[in-house]
Amino acid sequence: CTSCEFGVDLMSELSKLKYYDVVEKAVEDAGKPLSEFTKENFIDLLFNKVGMSVSSFSNLKRTIIDVSKGDDNVKRVLAGIKYINVTHTDTYGSSYFKSYHDMMKYAKQAVQKTASERDSDVHIYDVTLASLTLAWYGILIDDCVNVKKNDVLETSELVLPSGDKIKICKEAYVFLTEYINSEGYFAFHGMERWKPYQPSTYLLRTDKSMQCTTQTIRSGISRYLSSPEKKVTYDSVYWSGVFSRIREYEEKNGRIYLPNQLNTEDRTAFMELMMTFVKDKVNSEYDVYSRYKLYKAYRKFFYNE
Repeated sequence: CTSCEFGVDLMSELSKLKYYDVVEKAVEDAGKPLSEFTKENFIDLLFNKVGMSVSSFSNLKRTIIDVSKGDDNVKRVLAGIKYINVTHTDTYGSSYFKSYHDMMKYAKQAVQKTASERDSDVHIYDVTLASLTLAWYGILIDDCVNVKKNDVLETSELVLPSGDKIKICKEAYVFLTEYINSEGYFAFHGMERWKPYQPSTYLLRTDKSMQCTTQTIRSGISRYLSSPEKKVTYDSVYWSGVFSRIREYEEKNGRIYLPNQLNTEDRTAFMELMMTFVKDKVNSEYDVYSRYKLYKAYRKFFYNE
């Protein structure tokens, strides 16, 4: 999704079914009715297992009340659960990463497994790893397919669509330059059937196309990195990178705090700072505040802070 919604729009039928399934499983796992759930039960068995947006939190609350038929005890306990109480443990553990190194370590292991199962050359999947690298460094999926080879600079910088430059780590620079300089790959393990890349100025290209599509990128991630433990998406890697950079900023400059809502100067300074990280991925001030809350949950999960 592009942003976290703060509204209370009605859930789609598909979303309703998803939340009902989550509630049903929680009751089964707990071995007791919702009316006997504690605050910890609701957080661990329910709120930590759905999406991280505020709308997901609100929708799940409504579903729980609906399933419990408006039980007074359920409503009382839920009233004491705030969005800030949720740790998003399941989501961060299954879809997000602490660092670029952690992300690439997982991704390389995943494509190696895929390559072994298909008896293919592991370099077939370099385009997928390259797209994840662009995601980590804050390039939207609609823009990643337009990144040129010469946007990766010898100064270990990546030119963003805005024209700004972002410093990339040595591991990312080495991987991208090796992919840029590669002329192709073998179709099968054991150096069989050489497949040259299409001549192209674009970074993300294959033997069949000089410029990948966003659908190719998304399907590559879901097909080649699938596992029971992780559900990696372009967006989850994108936001992992954003949150990681906010954490790096805090390490150098001190903790970022929510501004005084009555102080226009504080709010403006907070928004300007946060926008340097979230950029075009948000649509409103509410979205920025939502992402800040998600960042705090990310920091708590990966750094216990």
